[in-house]
Amino acid sequence: MVEIDKIREKMAVVDARGNHLGTVARVEGDREIKLMRTDSPHGLHHYIPLDWVQAVDGSVRLRQGGSKMQAIETKHHKYRSNST
Repeated sequence: MVEIDKIREKMAVVDARGNHLGTVARVEGDREIKLMRTDSPHGLHHYIPLDWVQAVDGSVRLRQGGSKMQAIETKHHKYRSNST
């Protein structure tokens, strides 16, 4: 189990291949990581489920890579008008 309390604001989030996906805005509850919208080409926040996290070691490293990461754009994208 990953220690969620080690995840910090402004940590890099990388996929299983080491590709930069975004930067942590914050952990929301015990279910997902909210990424900063400045990393999005559309200027919107994206969310990653915490169960995708493999390790936290200076960056947040995910188990997924490649086509699975497209889920960030589809299944785990949320629109919020008053986001930070």
